[in-house]
Amino acid sequence: MAFVFSVAGLKNSGKTSLCTALIPHLKKEGLKILYIKHTHERIIPSSNTDTGKMLELKVPTVFWGEEGVRIESAKILSLSDFQYKMGYDFDLFLLEGGKELLCPKVWLGSPETCPTFVHGVVAYYNANLQGEDDKGEKDVFFKPGEELLLAKRIAYLCRQSQRGGVSLWFDGQAVPLNAFVSDFLAGGIKGMLSALKKIEHLDKDIDIHISIEKRE
Repeated sequence: MAFVFSVAGLKNSGKTSLCTALIPHLKKEGLKILYIKHTHERIIPSSNTDTGKMLELKVPTVFWGEEGVRIESAKILSLSDFQYKMGYDFDLFLLEGGKELLCPKVWLGSPETCPTFVHGVVAYYNANLQGEDDKGEKDVFFKPGEELLLAKRIAYLCRQSQRGGVSLWFDGQAVPLNAFVSDFLAGGIKGMLSALKKIEHLDKDIDIHISIEKRE
């Protein structure tokens, strides 16, 4: 399941620039990354466009061209929706913005500039920081030129979140599991899979999807 990490800050604080600087370092860490830009501006095309007409009919659309693909949907999604639908294809969701969302994040600015409603800040990126040891915490405070160190910090948090965990989703929502249930599910599934001829080594992630037959 993908680890969500937000690059948050006030408007024009340099969020896109920091994301652009972090991504090459994160890729060198071996992480598969999905970049998500969170905005409060309108992103759905108008009904004057072909895809806009389809979206008015509540049908997701794909804009397919020679240089790439753009997927458009009028459905409002949450972070849990992204994780459920695409979380198994990526290691890290690098989210630009979303300061009000509950996820680990780096704040662009000093602690004093961070609003009280912002939670989950694990690092600060501050151009005005005067030296590495000003706060006494080298893995929390970063300044321009230390993007590699910040990327390594994010990669570490990402890997810590993915250490042999079991995630259970029901109807698109994550179901919390205690240690006993997590170990019970993992042990039982691994035991059954180890008996299958086509599975020689259980050294990869395991994805299981169960479709429930709908009653008439």
